Amino acid sequence: MPTSFAGAKETGSARFSSLFDLYFVRPIPRKSLFGLRFWVRTKKYRLFMNPEPSESTWFYEALAWLELNRKQVIAGALLVFAIIVAGYIYDWHRKTTQREAERALFALKDRPGTEDSTRGPAASELIKVAQSHPGTSAAQRALLLAASDLFDEQKYPEAQAKFEQFIANYNNSPLAPIAALGIASCLDAQDKVEEAMSAYQRVINQFPTEPAAARARLHLAIIHEQKNQPEQALRLYDELNKPNVFGSVAAEAANRRERLLRKHPELVTATQPAASQSSPASSSQAAGITTQTNSIAASQNAAQTQQNAPASTNTPATPKPNTQTK
Repeated sequence: MPTSFAGAKETGSARFSSLFDLYFVRPIPRKSLFGLRFWVRTKKYRLFMNPEPSESTWFYEALAWLELNRKQVIAGALLVFAIIVAGYIYDWHRKTTQREAERALFALKDRPGTEDSTRGPAASELIKVAQSHPGTSAAQRALLLAASDLFDEQKYPEAQAKFEQFIANYNNSPLAPIAALGIASCLDAQDKVEEAMSAYQRVINQFPTEPAAARARLHLAIIHEQKNQPEQALRLYDELNKPNVFGSVAAEAANRRERLLRKHPELVTATQPAASQSSPASSSQAAGITTQTNSIAASQNAAQTQQNAPASTNTPATPKPNTQTK
């Protein structure tokens, strides 16, 4: 067995040496050389058409790129880390400031020992809170409360200035419609009628879906009544007579509309064509108003007739008290 193995080994070595001598040592004839070239090209094409699987080198290429751009990568990582830390610090500072402002505002509301327990903190103290914590929601409420207190104290120019300051500093706040209505109310209280009407109209145009717009329509209608413009006032009252308007504003508008129609019965006949084109509910409502107006006019005429009649005929006999005793 060992002998045969050694013989096979020697035979393989002989074959390898003969091939080595054939291709690299001995001179190769032209025909053989052409055949070798053809064999190499054929082998090359086979490798190209059927590539053997090779190990991916993207990991090593990434390591090489990191090694070449090490400084830039470190600088970018530090920049991202600094941005994250700065954002965290800013958020922490904002929340801390907000909590401090809330505490300061609640401290004013809960302060005991005031002369009038129902009255809130003074306007000057609220203004200090607004100035000490600018940009917070507590500062917004404090400034608006200060302006409202000044309005209640009939300091209309000062209240108007604070309302205007609120609009200038917090124009995008949800409380901005209230501040805009406060400006118009201050102008109205100072008897600046034209400026107040323009301010009320701005509230209606800028905040059409806010409750402040309904309140502005009501005040604008009252001004039209005071200026003896019942048609414009009735139009505004009709705008407030809608399902989306509710609360005290709708009730007050309905009462004022009824009084306006009593005072100006001609407005009922003017609104009848529009009511006939509307829904049956609105038609019945207009008919009820007309009947009510006619009955009021009839009662007024009857009262006037009784006043013109003699005293003996219009004075009813009053029953005398029963003074007899059993």
